[in-house]
Amino acid sequence: MNQHDTDIIIAGGGLAGATLALALARTLPQLRVTVVEAFPLSPDALPDSYQPSYDARSTALAWGSRLIFEELGLWQRLSEHATPIRHIHVSDRGHFGATRLNAAEHQQEALGYVADNRWMGLCLMRELLQTHVVWEAPAEVTAMQPLSEGVRVTLGADTGNRELTAQCLIVADGGRSGLRETLASGSMNRRMISMPDRQCLHLP
Repeated sequence: MNQHDTDIIIAGGGLAGATLALALARTLPQLRVTVVEAFPLSPDALPDSYQPSYDARSTALAWGSRLIFEELGLWQRLSEHATPIRHIHVSDRGHFGATRLNAAEHQQEALGYVADNRWMGLCLMRELLQTHVVWEAPAEVTAMQPLSEGVRVTLGADTGNRELTAQCLIVADGGRSGLRETLASGSMNRRMISMPDRQCLHLP
């Protein structure tokens, strides 16, 4: 691994990319992780101009997401601004039938949670600033070249372009990822993982 500049490059520092970076830092601290983010990382966490993923909207988290954040040591703080989902009604307007779920009937505290995006971003950034994760920001991944044992990634920034090599590139810049589409039209292979809409796809 040491012949590369870093082990893993994550393109995108929003909720998906930041959570993955923190998970890698916690569970595999020996890995060198680099996050490439188009918006500058602020030591003061989340100014109004920061990452669009951390806007004023909320995100519904499944119970499994809570378990993951607990493993990362993040849930106690996240839960301060997370509202439990105790009842779920599922129906299709104009069609017969409906399903109702109640957390108490399943001996669960909640079926999931609604969490404030900005608060999640704040918690993630504060934790990440205390890890060995390297941030390349503001910068963007503009190209990727597969190597026999990794990838070569071109980073575009205000100061000019430069290259980094890594074992793997993970694209986590959103469901409408222009980067994923650009790379998929070229040389997308097993050295690239795509995470659209905060989900991880199987390797092609």
